[in-house]
Amino acid sequence: MGRTPGTMAVPRLDYAVFGNYGGLALGPSPRGEPVPVMTVDSLRLPACQMLKIDVEGMEGEVIAGADETIRRCRPVIYVENDRVEKSAALIGQLLGLDYRLYWHLPPLYNPQNYFAAAENVFGTIVSANMLGFHASAAQEVPGLREIVSP
Repeated sequence: MGRTPGTMAVPRLDYAVFGNYGGLALGPSPRGEPVPVMTVDSLRLPACQMLKIDVEGMEGEVIAGADETIRRCRPVIYVENDRVEKSAALIGQLLGLDYRLYWHLPPLYNPQNYFAAAENVFGTIVSANMLGFHASAAQEVPGLREIVSP
């Protein structure tokens, strides 16, 4: 089963300063506020049909902490994969759980955005994500490229 719950230090943020607070990457740090952390496995979910993971570079750790749940429930997995240095390991981790993976690369700019901003400040930048189905689902995804190796 996954690791036991604990705490993690989260840096204090100054929300009066402009920033991307949703893009805050966490890691080992002695500074910050201690916040509780738990694994998906520690929740002992009776069922899980979909798992969406977007945790700024800690996707592999989330999957490790959901290993038993993933093996038992075989959920559809949608996971961000935008850290080049961690990409191969993340792909290998999911392939090792017998998942078929597909790249989902939507552009960051949406012309139908909430504020109707016409200017595309993102250019051709995309959000790198993967969509995964357990091999037993025999699911094909037309229009998305399959990932066959790390």
